Amino acid sequence: MLVAELGLDRLDAVKIDVEGLEVDVLHGATDTLRRFRPVVYGEFNNQLMPKLGVTFLDAWSLFEPLGYQCFSFRHRLHLVHRPDPPATLGHVVLATPDRLDGLAEQDSSSIGLDVGPHSFSSSDQSSGRGSSAVGQSSRSATSRAVSQST
Repeated sequence: MLVAELGLDRLDAVKIDVEGLEVDVLHGATDTLRRFRPVVYGEFNNQLMPKLGVTFLDAWSLFEPLGYQCFSFRHRLHLVHRPDPPATLGHVVLATPDRLDGLAEQDSSSIGLDVGPHSFSSSDQSSGRGSSAVGQSSRSATSRAVSQST
């Protein structure tokens, strides 16, 4: 396992983009996810995954029991909380509430990520579902989490 080989005692963020093999990679990373609970930015290929007999929901089933929350991109600078994610999600940020506490300012209608000098906050009123929206600058929250670990 790479985490053991590197002797990591902290892992704040993970990016995954493995063209349909996300579930296989995540099965191998279950202990790491459980131990470190990193923020995960994932590019889940919802076109190739079904050809392998899996969907985003198979990946989500590994995160949900660990207390992760799912956010998908509305557009480049906007994340929307997805408490019941669909099988076809592609680009997502997965994080536990304790990780959000360090990155976000929350109120009843929005979560604004603090990404240093570039912070955004807005609310998702258009969906009518009461979802929380997360705004972020072009420097992602995961980049900030990684930089804090160095």
